[in-house]
Amino acid sequence: MIGPQMVGQDFRVEMMEKVEALFDAHGGKPFADIAGDLGDWGFVQKGGDPATVVMEHGDLQLYLEIELDDVGKVHGYALLPFDEMARKQEKFRW
Repeated sequence: MIGPQMVGQDFRVEMMEKVEALFDAHGGKPFADIAGDLGDWGFVQKGGDPATVVMEHGDLQLYLEIELDDVGKVHGYALLPFDEMARKQEKFRW
């Protein structure tokens, strides 16, 4: 039996593969060239600065951080599920 959690996980994995393919095809190009696609797929910009754009996909609980160079071209990215992002932000405890 496939529950809603499994279906959500399948959609999440599918979206992660889609985003990775987008960056593979457009790496080194201006962020503006891919921002529309990400928005159409449900990603919303949550913040950032001139060197980094932070986006989230609330329905699929994905966090996307895009590193930009000094002229706004994509330099790198990190794409993580919210739960993994939360684990990375936990403070180390003795």
